Amino acid sequence: MEGSNIDKDMRINEKQIHYCKKDDIVYDTIPLPFQILNMQGYLENVNSRLIKVLGYNREELIGAWFGDFLHTDDREKFKKFFLTLEQTGFVQGVELRIKHKDGHYLDASFNGTANITMDDIVKVYCVFQDISNRKMIEKTLKNERENLKNVIEGTRAGTWQWNVQTGKTVFNQRWAEIVGYSLEELSPTNVNTWKDLTHPKDLQKSYKLLQRHFSGESPYYDFQCRMKHKNGQWIWIHDRGCVVSWTNDGEPLMMCGTHVDITKQKKAEEALLESERFLNNVFDGIQDGISVLDSNFNIIKVNEWMKKKYTHKMPLIGKKCYEMYQDRESICPWCPSVEAFKKKEKKTSEVPYPDEKNPEGWISLSSYPFKNKYGEVTGIIETVKDISYSKKAEEALRKSEERLNLAMSVTNDGIWDWNLITNEVYFDPRYYMMSGYDPDEFPYRLEEFQKRVHPDDITMVMNHAEKHLNGEIDRFKVEFRFKKKNGLWMWILGKGKIVEKDSEGKPIRFVGTHSDITERKNAEHDLKSLNEQLERIVTERTNEIQRLLQQKDEFINQLSHDLKNPLGPFVHLLPILKNHVSGKKEKQMVDVLLRNTQYMQNLVKKTIDLAKLNSSKTKFTFEDVSLDDLVNEVILVNTHFFDDHDVIVENNISSDFLVHVDPIHIEEVFTNLFNNAVKYSNEDRWIGIDMVEKNDYVVISVHDKGIGISEDQLPYLFYEYYKADSSRHDFDSSGLGLPICKRIIEKHGGKIWAESPGPGKGSTFYFTLPTSNSSSQE
Repeated sequence: MEGSNIDKDMRINEKQIHYCKKDDIVYDTIPLPFQILNMQGYLENVNSRLIKVLGYNREELIGAWFGDFLHTDDREKFKKFFLTLEQTGFVQGVELRIKHKDGHYLDASFNGTANITMDDIVKVYCVFQDISNRKMIEKTLKNERENLKNVIEGTRAGTWQWNVQTGKTVFNQRWAEIVGYSLEELSPTNVNTWKDLTHPKDLQKSYKLLQRHFSGESPYYDFQCRMKHKNGQWIWIHDRGCVVSWTNDGEPLMMCGTHVDITKQKKAEEALLESERFLNNVFDGIQDGISVLDSNFNIIKVNEWMKKKYTHKMPLIGKKCYEMYQDRESICPWCPSVEAFKKKEKKTSEVPYPDEKNPEGWISLSSYPFKNKYGEVTGIIETVKDISYSKKAEEALRKSEERLNLAMSVTNDGIWDWNLITNEVYFDPRYYMMSGYDPDEFPYRLEEFQKRVHPDDITMVMNHAEKHLNGEIDRFKVEFRFKKKNGLWMWILGKGKIVEKDSEGKPIRFVGTHSDITERKNAEHDLKSLNEQLERIVTERTNEIQRLLQQKDEFINQLSHDLKNPLGPFVHLLPILKNHVSGKKEKQMVDVLLRNTQYMQNLVKKTIDLAKLNSSKTKFTFEDVSLDDLVNEVILVNTHFFDDHDVIVENNISSDFLVHVDPIHIEEVFTNLFNNAVKYSNEDRWIGIDMVEKNDYVVISVHDKGIGISEDQLPYLFYEYYKADSSRHDFDSSGLGLPICKRIIEKHGGKIWAESPGPGKGSTFYFTLPTSNSSSQE
């Protein structure tokens, strides 16, 4: 439209110029900016309209090269404009930017003609029209299109158009990609393409939302649904749109919208819910008291610790904290929450909190303000921590530091502090005085220390320091000779450790002590001689003890054999005697004799067994056997015993796992442990056998749910003739079963131990055995 107007105006202007070439008044009647240029582009005349549009006066324009008024990027186009005029005589619609006097540029569309005057001189007649508004509109539209494109691409949205009346649909490529297809795979598309991919349970809700939009109840259709991806999985889609045109009857015609994949968002929402559940569990699991208070000190949330602490005052929610926790009618004067509200920052108070169990108790109250988006404090998270132990520890630390200072002064040890960045080393006064110098007599430099170390020791000392700095050794500890002020050598024990590192983990501070060990070093030779003499004495005494132990075992073995023979007739004759007495009291006396005789017989047998195990002559026969088969064999042999006592045995040993053992003795270990588990069981009669495989051995555990073992009894279980408590002082126990098990396991190169949570909570006996590829047995 604008181009046709320019052409029309140009024709009018040309006609006017033809009749009034030199009449400036005629030029001023031209409604558009007008100029006359020579073929080199210099201005020869302009009309008043041009002067008004550009803001220059006539003197500034006439004689100037018109290209100077153009944008630098448009000057080549201006030259081509003249070249075209020279060739064709007429040019129209050339867009150039002209500089206004105030510095801004106008977008202009130029038309020009080249005519020959009566003097045979070629003149160029030009008019232009300001098209800045049009350019601005075009730029705005372009930006809007670009923005829309960027929004669609940036949000990775699929677009759709739906003819509600015909069912025809148009999807973009992204719409198809979201569900794993290309448009070609889905073509031809219609509304059923969407229906077939949407989860059946979501369609009904979608229909209801569409009807609400069609009826005007909602301005937009907005729905989150599941759609089936090509890979078979369900993904979440945020489907939004609205009707953009209606039929003459007021029915929806065209509807447009977008699809956005929100699967990750949905997963994130689920993760957030899970996180909230986790945080609530953490909140309740923290073993300190936590209360959430509002701005009026009302309790709005507490964790499990607080609920248990104040069970007798529940419910706490909605009550004043000072009323429930301190039995006060007003805010506690030491309460840090008051300051936390005022200062909008964390505040902590430590206050005495004695109770019946801890009359010297202390607690730490910490208040953390939480704020809204405007920075206003809307509540407080208040934590209560029992610091009674740390208070005691602080007092102990203070006393310890006092003792350290006293000890350092008594021992006359010197302290050094090495700055690894500057190589400066601080030496305290005692450091100087212990070697005969005055305090600060030599400078705080590493080289001052190095030149006083014995030449034969300096390399060794610095190597040890380097190893500690490189992390090869945990601490620096070295003995060396150090020159005193009088020229004599003294022996020093140097100790130190890195105490500070930079952000990259590089050591920057190394602190330690120097102790005078000259007297110790001088006494070492005598001590060495004394140690050698002591070692000879210990060897002699050890041999003597071994001899005595052997005599003891031989004596016990002989005594056991001597006792075993006369006990046999008693065991056989007492039941017969019982049948020949008629009185109840007499029968009870025979029972007592028989029970004691059987106890002595069992004790003698166990004593003989233990003596054999202690004897160096007893040899074990090792072989590779299936641990599972071995345990099952013991269980089978004791089946009637387990059935009589209603005991459930659960064998969790891995099948075909081989151990290198003496089968007969290991069966005895299991039998002893099983008998103990049954003997000391309670109503829950159960035995579990498990194993854990290590590098070259296996850890076997025998669990029960019996009467348990107290902590102070555990260290003595494997002592000979030890019985844990009065409940175990029966005639079925010799006090030798567990020592026998211990010696058998030790003969296999293993160890045995017991664990128990306490009386009434069951016990677990552990022992180790070598695997089939191990040679750790004796």
